[in-house]
Amino acid sequence: MHSLGAARATELMLLGESFDAEQAKQWGLVRAVVPAGEVLDAALELARRLAAGPTAAYAEIKRALALGAVSPLDAVLANEGAGQARLGLTRDHQGAVEAFLAKRRPTFEGA
Repeated sequence: MHSLGAARATELMLLGESFDAEQAKQWGLVRAVVPAGEVLDAALELARRLAAGPTAAYAEIKRALALGAVSPLDAVLANEGAGQARLGLTRDHQGAVEAFLAKRRPTFEGA
């Protein structure tokens, strides 16, 4: 799920040493580093981007990631198949297919 690696994670937990934002980004702990005065604007932009996206698919992704961390592969694959089947029945999926065929950007409703 992330690129930190077991050795570095163990080192950080055992030694408790400080690290800066740039190191956290290099290690894959954070997605971006922004100046303090731009944090709110960056957070709001990310929130807008996520809210405009396929929120039903995001929920399925989160469910699959959580299950994948603790379940055997056959259960993970079965859950993923069921999730794809659920998503295939949504208005968002229908609209995304129509947008793709029309070569336009899709809009999502969360349904």
